[in-house]
Amino acid sequence: MKRTTKLLVFLFLMIISISCTSEKEKEEQKNANEFNNSMEQTIKENGKPLKELETKICSTCRGTGKIICKKCNGTGSVRKEVLGTPTDEIITCPNCDGYGFFVCDKCGGTGTVKE
Repeated sequence: MKRTTKLLVFLFLMIISISCTSEKEKEEQKNANEFNNSMEQTIKENGKPLKELETKICSTCRGTGKIICKKCNGTGSVRKEVLGTPTDEIITCPNCDGYGFFVCDKCGGTGTVKE
């Protein structure tokens, strides 16, 4: 009799756990479907789906990945100024630290962007 009772309890617990699992799975599937539907709606509202984004040349740097320094015009050096008057002494450009350019903020220096 004890063995039968144990077996019945075991079977009862198995049935409950199976029904709970299926309810949990149904809830997870419902949440996944809602997420997918909201993503599809977002993509429709924003235009092209993410997988259709194209790699294009950056319009800011025109594909170079660099922005030329306006103070030194890309040379990396400028004439030293004393009281606002240029002298004959050439110094490292204080704007770009002598590099002559800056990394493009829009493309991060790659020269391309995804649009």
